[in-house]
Amino acid sequence: MMKSKHTGPGASWSERMPRGSIQIKIILSIIIVSLVIITALWALEALFLEQFYIQAKRDRLTSITKEIMTAMNTGGYDGAVPVLERLSWENSVCISINNTKGFEHMFVEGLGDNCYLHMNTGNRFSILRKTLNSPGEYQFSINTHPAFDVDQMTCAVRGTTQVPEPTDYLLAVTVPLTSLKDVPSVIQQQILYIAPFLLVGAVLFAFLIARSLVKPLNKLSQAVRRIAEGSLNVTVDIHGRNEIGELAQNFNTMSREISKVNILQRELVANISHDIRTPLTMIKGYAEMIKDISGEDPQARNEHLDIIVDEANRLSKLVSDVMDLSLMQAGQTAFHPHTFDITAKVRDILGRYRLLEETSGFEFTLEAARPYLVEGDETRIEQVLYNLLNNAVNHIGPVKRITVRIGEDAGDVKIEVEDTGTGIRQEDLPLIWDRYFKPYKKGEKQSMGTGLGLSIVKAILVNHHSRFGVNSTLGVGSTFWFTLSPPPPEEQPPSEPA
Repeated sequence: MMKSKHTGPGASWSERMPRGSIQIKIILSIIIVSLVIITALWALEALFLEQFYIQAKRDRLTSITKEIMTAMNTGGYDGAVPVLERLSWENSVCISINNTKGFEHMFVEGLGDNCYLHMNTGNRFSILRKTLNSPGEYQFSINTHPAFDVDQMTCAVRGTTQVPEPTDYLLAVTVPLTSLKDVPSVIQQQILYIAPFLLVGAVLFAFLIARSLVKPLNKLSQAVRRIAEGSLNVTVDIHGRNEIGELAQNFNTMSREISKVNILQRELVANISHDIRTPLTMIKGYAEMIKDISGEDPQARNEHLDIIVDEANRLSKLVSDVMDLSLMQAGQTAFHPHTFDITAKVRDILGRYRLLEETSGFEFTLEAARPYLVEGDETRIEQVLYNLLNNAVNHIGPVKRITVRIGEDAGDVKIEVEDTGTGIRQEDLPLIWDRYFKPYKKGEKQSMGTGLGLSIVKAILVNHHSRFGVNSTLGVGSTFWFTLSPPPPEEQPPSEPA
């Protein structure tokens, strides 16, 4: 039998890191980038260090030469002396100012040893001669000091001073060059010594970065696995204003929606399995009775068929109520609030109970001082009113009087449904909104309701953010009430008196 791979806390790092892991890829990528950078530095030092150094010296000599020419142009020979001395001291350069024939007019020694150009007049004249025909153009040369085997760079240029009178001059600035013969090898050795430490640091840095990126992904992976195993109400605690944080938020949203669907499914299965068992049993039982006993007796057969029809109607009502309640409890029902006249709505509904008034002695009364406009889903509020009225009809007493009152309460519109029924025990009042609860006294026949009506009422009113409740006294009756918010004053059109 193949053993499963151990990935728990005691597993080795290689076991915890699957092949192709993002964490491994990040670490390897940073190591490769570090090696490329180290190799590039090594190659640059070996191939281009001397060129970089020469160019830096040329740029520095150019800057010094420009500053000397500025001093000469504004102060003449005498005024430029302080600037020449400062520049020579700060930069360890030799400065030579000559007339156009190459003879020195001013010289400042800034090198520790004699300048090569001043020891070799021929070379000096050679570079100064190049500037005669190119005023303002910088001429560079590199020469080796014969006594010390040291390279020196010279920058020469032809300029003109206006003080005390227009005079042309030839300027030469010389700076020593450090020998670079051994520098590349020294730097390369340093890079080789430093490289292992850089790689170790890169690995640690890569590990920390990879861990910070992979840790939330692992949380998401574990959460997905738990959902796949059946734990649908799973969320991940990951925050951040990045792609992973956004992914976590989307996952939590998905998990909540899946959980709602799962709740809807469980509610639907539980409700249907609970509610349809009794009517199905009765339908089956009476169908068998018709088949075996009352098939030849028209009166008994019709009685049994009436029971089957009643139970089928009850079963249809059960399915409808179960679907409504399950959808609302799972948050899958859309509500469409708008402004409507609750007084006119109640009057219209009560008119549909006229048959009970004519055949069963019921008395339905509406008490409303005026039309009342409310905000709500008219279809769902109509369902609330029907359920409360049917509940009153099912539990009515000898006096069959049901009154609906509409008035104001704390800025809201309050609707009350009062009956003269059997009443509800005080200990049962907190339970009547629960699914399937049917309060009745011992020895009293249960009503034919589904036990879901008040649960549906509660679900609808909760979605309307309404206050609701019940007041009841045994043997006297019950008053169910709820409130609805009126529309803003500017949205209330004028209405006719009730």
